[in-house]
Amino acid sequence: AAEEAAAAAAPARSAVGTPYVTLQFDDGPVPGLLAAVDEQDLCDPKYWRFEEIHCKKPAAKILFDDGDILFANDWPTTLAGVLVDQDGDAHRFVCEE
Repeated sequence: AAEEAAAAAAPARSAVGTPYVTLQFDDGPVPGLLAAVDEQDLCDPKYWRFEEIHCKKPAAKILFDDGDILFANDWPTTLAGVLVDQDGDAHRFVCEE
């Protein structure tokens, strides 16, 4: 039971083994932390915006230092690629160590 609690508290990791991602926005790159979508996210309007635009639940979320959050269409499975956010905008990403 202690191991399960520790695993739940640990940051989520991409398939490439790191929880850190940098996403590209119009005003430059922004580092973030990859996290699993959970029950608390149901209170966030961006979660519902994602469902409204994509007709499905988000697969992952990215947490930023400024407190902002991005819900993503896919869980990163490569070191670099593109994630689509709750508004349907595509953002290039790179997994960081």
